[in-house]
Amino acid sequence: MAPHNFDRDFIDWLVSHWNRERPDLDHAPLEIWGRMRQAVMYYGLEGGEVARSHCLGPGEVGVLFALRRSGSPYALTPTELLKALWVTSGGVSKRIDKLVARGLVVREPDLRDGRGVIVRLTASGLQVADAMFNDFNAVEGELLAGLSADERQTLSTLLHKLLLSLERRAASRNQLLSERAVANWVAVGSPRAHDR
Repeated sequence: MAPHNFDRDFIDWLVSHWNRERPDLDHAPLEIWGRMRQAVMYYGLEGGEVARSHCLGPGEVGVLFALRRSGSPYALTPTELLKALWVTSGGVSKRIDKLVARGLVVREPDLRDGRGVIVRLTASGLQVADAMFNDFNAVEGELLAGLSADERQTLSTLLHKLLLSLERRAASRNQLLSERAVANWVAVGSPRAHDR
């Protein structure tokens, strides 16, 4: 493990070793991707604490946030939740069951087709979702406190540009994230784990 030095981050330490061992390679991609992975790790740790403070796991948080951002009446079909959360139907069903047991969501008949069900936030679920969103928003601001407003905007613009290029690349290869890749991504505490 790298020694603790607040002038150099873990990736500086890592790249210094790779520069020594493989000076023939450009390590700039490692610096970028490594720092993004480290940032996501710290976000996941703090985001996990927020979820736990509300006695919820990241998966349940994702369902609550998907329902909350859908707007009044804060209801979606299980299929709509699947699309919003990038998980399997079994995964969504388990999350919904936990939230039903806590009184945060209810399953109701879908009056649009008369056969299916919708999942709707209860009044209690709406309060919890809003309180958690406030907590996540505060933590996200704290995690970015080391950057000025201009630096935040620059970083956001660059990440937006990168994400668009990655989405185009995936589309051109006709690729979708596999369930395994999504499971790994969620397991490391990605922002998608909280599905904001």
